[in-house]
Amino acid sequence: MDVLRRRKLIKKVSNLGGKVALLANTEIIHNHGGSSRINIKTASITKTEVLISKHVYIRHNYTGIKHFILQFLVVMNNLIGKIIAALIGVLFFFIPKLRLNVYLCFNIIKYYSSSVLNRTWLSYRSLNHPNKN
Repeated sequence: MDVLRRRKLIKKVSNLGGKVALLANTEIIHNHGGSSRINIKTASITKTEVLISKHVYIRHNYTGIKHFILQFLVVMNNLIGKIIAALIGVLFFFIPKLRLNVYLCFNIIKYYSSSVLNRTWLSYRSLNHPNKN
């Protein structure tokens, strides 16, 4: 992480009342997808949340026509890509990685339907979702 981004993050944490500690000689190993590779339904949830996070990122970082165009492109890419992948997954449902595409397609369609109804790009799993108690 570059110095400017680190400073912004430190300022944001401090403004929210958090404490900041700098650890010099540390190493973090992240086994991305370690637990989600075991279960297809878990993998579909985590991969869907990654797709959703693109919309949230665009919402926070772009405005105006750029915002609209980027959101539209992400929607089209997700829908077209996942529908094609799901069709292949249906043909080869016995292969777990391809079966995952069917679940992803259903999840992403469900998410977009929910987004239109709730007028938010946030996932229902988000703590900030408008329909959470």
